[in-house]
Amino acid sequence: MKNYFILVFLLLLIVLFGCTSSIVVNPVTDSNTGFFKKLVDTNQNYSISGLVTDESFNAVSDVEVYFGNIKTVTDKYGNYSFNTNLSGKAILSFLKESFVPIHKSIVLGESDLTLDAVLFKENNFVKVDLNKNINAEMDKAALRASANSFVIKGTDTKAIDAQVSLTSFDPTSEVDVQAFPGDFEGELKTGEVTAIESFGFAKVQVENSKGEKLDLAKGEEATLKIPISANQIQSSPETIPLWYFDEVKGTWVEKGIAKKLVIIMSVTMRDRLIQLLHGGTVIKLWRTAETFYSKILSVVYSAV
Repeated sequence: MKNYFILVFLLLLIVLFGCTSSIVVNPVTDSNTGFFKKLVDTNQNYSISGLVTDESFNAVSDVEVYFGNIKTVTDKYGNYSFNTNLSGKAILSFLKESFVPIHKSIVLGESDLTLDAVLFKENNFVKVDLNKNINAEMDKAALRASANSFVIKGTDTKAIDAQVSLTSFDPTSEVDVQAFPGDFEGELKTGEVTAIESFGFAKVQVENSKGEKLDLAKGEEATLKIPISANQIQSSPETIPLWYFDEVKGTWVEKGIAKKLVIIMSVTMRDRLIQLLHGGTVIKLWRTAETFYSKILSVVYSAV
């Protein structure tokens, strides 16, 4: 499994995540593939510029900014700028080590464009023992896989060590949604483009101690769980689509199906005020006799 941006969406169609296929986060788009080949030469030079900050709005320097095979780097004030003569719809990518990569959809014309970006710290990597079943959890997101199921990307060589990083985002948050790659539209397996609504998205990384990306071996599967926002628990359906962001195409691509999973803790209490979270609302219940009840700890979408 390589670097992923995984997204859970509500559609009339049901879709899920198949871990046996994956997409590498590769900042350089081949000029003969994807969105780049669709851009038109305007014969007129204009600039693309902006400011890159972190979640606290501090300037971030040395961020690599990619526009197809064009690259620039932010200065010490977080500013970037480059010129182009192309027009059309494209993806602008912002990458820096230890930060979640940002992929912004842009529409180029024949005039200057200003686009700012906010970078989010990715969760630290956690080492996992590949000789045992993997069960990595961060921010209520989880990745589970069988023992010895990973290989070095692009090879059949079994990985001997691994570390995992999971960073999940709440699409109902005005801050988190700035990390959302591309637009709120995706490409179905039929090739049709459709509007989509997110119930959660996450960056998933698995690599070895040398920094080499790992992928699942042929025929292997893994389970990915992504938390659902408390604001969306009641409205979220039992089965939903799951997509990955293909930065070569510059769009989300239909990949599989995810199922809603409610994680519950059951306890016995007596003569105590109980606060029960249900559908995003805290309900206070007073019990004068022994009561057995269940408390919802979290609600996630699980995909295999």
